[in-house]
Amino acid sequence: MQTGQLGRPTPGQNIPRFRKQISTPDATRFPQQEPQSPHESAKEPPPPPGQTKSAGFRTSPPATAPPPGTLVIMKRRPAQRVYLLLGALWAGQSMAPGFLGLGGLTTILYQQGVSLEQLGAFQALTILGLVKFLWAPLVDRYGARRFGHYRSWLLVTQPAMTLAVAALIPLDPVGDLGGVTVLVLVLWVLMGTQDVATDALSIRLLDESGRGVANGIQTAAGFVGTILGSGAVLLVYDRIGWTAALLILVVATALPMLPVLRFREPAPVRPERNGLATLADLLRQPGVARWALILLPLPWAGIGGYFTLLNPMLLDAGWSLSQIGVVVTVFGSLVAIAGGLAAGPITARLGQRRSLLVFGIAQLIVVPGLFAVAYGHADPLFTTIIICLVHLVYAAATTAASTVSMDLCRPDSAGSDYTALSTVGTAVSFGVGAASTALAGTFGYPLLLAAAVVLLAVGVLATLLFFPKRGHIPETRHEISIA
Repeated sequence: MQTGQLGRPTPGQNIPRFRKQISTPDATRFPQQEPQSPHESAKEPPPPPGQTKSAGFRTSPPATAPPPGTLVIMKRRPAQRVYLLLGALWAGQSMAPGFLGLGGLTTILYQQGVSLEQLGAFQALTILGLVKFLWAPLVDRYGARRFGHYRSWLLVTQPAMTLAVAALIPLDPVGDLGGVTVLVLVLWVLMGTQDVATDALSIRLLDESGRGVANGIQTAAGFVGTILGSGAVLLVYDRIGWTAALLILVVATALPMLPVLRFREPAPVRPERNGLATLADLLRQPGVARWALILLPLPWAGIGGYFTLLNPMLLDAGWSLSQIGVVVTVFGSLVAIAGGLAAGPITARLGQRRSLLVFGIAQLIVVPGLFAVAYGHADPLFTTIIICLVHLVYAAATTAASTVSMDLCRPDSAGSDYTALSTVGTAVSFGVGAASTALAGTFGYPLLLAAAVVLLAVGVLATLLFFPKRGHIPETRHEISIA
């Protein structure tokens, strides 16, 4: 990839985070973990032609695209608006899956007599969430410059998602199961595309500390969608009916359009490669193969191992579905929201390596508390506390891991890179979770839970040994704003 003429900083030169333009080293791999001495200083370069300094922030995007290898970030003040935009998009994209995926709709179909075989085929549609990396390079490559590259995708996918949910209203979920399946299939593709564009924007608009906060918001937004989609909307269906539940889902899916319409995106850099060539080149970037093939899969394997067993263990220990719904879905999700929001700033403050270690060790301390449930002893108070703590450390750990994945992404193929890296963790988690569920009847819950803890411990050890202590700051940064 061609880059601009950027020199390395001279010895003793500090690189401040929020400047009009900052030249930094070529690599965009593992970010700097330790700040340089506060006594060091650097001169601020003069503003580009046609741009003047001001005490506030710019009210329009740069007139021309930054050079290749450029990362566009936000100053602190408008970054709050970016958090609002991203949070709305992530919450909006998670509500429909919460209801139409493995939550509300499958419960409705099972209640109305749909066979387990049909439900299994219906749930297989969620595999589209794992293969969105196949079309992610197209999102990076093509876009309407007039409306903003990634914003143009959001302007299409968000209304289309709303219309697809609205099209479900006149259908009977059982009598028209074929039509419902087709629309859910369309929704998964649209939501995957919207997710790629949203993740790419978060990488382009925020620096490394901002991405930690953004990933905390992303984790929290996912659990908000779980609570509202598989909880509140399902409750409305139970009390009022299908039409009312879908109308609420339509409104919730449409709401993120408000910040999208106000958003003004800077001109992006088009990737020199597209398609699978972009993904193949990703693993050749410094640090990516080590992260994607070793450091990321190990903790996700442990998470998939223990998290998937939680509900079956509770059922076999004598808990009712209503108890599981309240404690796991409501209490657990609320605590996870807090954990995700807190983990973002903590990751930015401690640095990625220490955050991964702290949250990994926290899982090693908390998850063994589930052994009582695995052996069939599920005291309501003790188990509720353990479940809440498990959700807390799970949300924190996934937030830190997602932050590392974001910082390893190349600015000109951010959507493709982050989608590929996040798919690694999700696929490993799903695979190990499915295997744990299948083997539970043969080997028992305690042995499989012990295996999950071992995977978590190996993940912590691998982070301690192989995660770099120091890295590089992104190459070039330009501040932008949203109106």
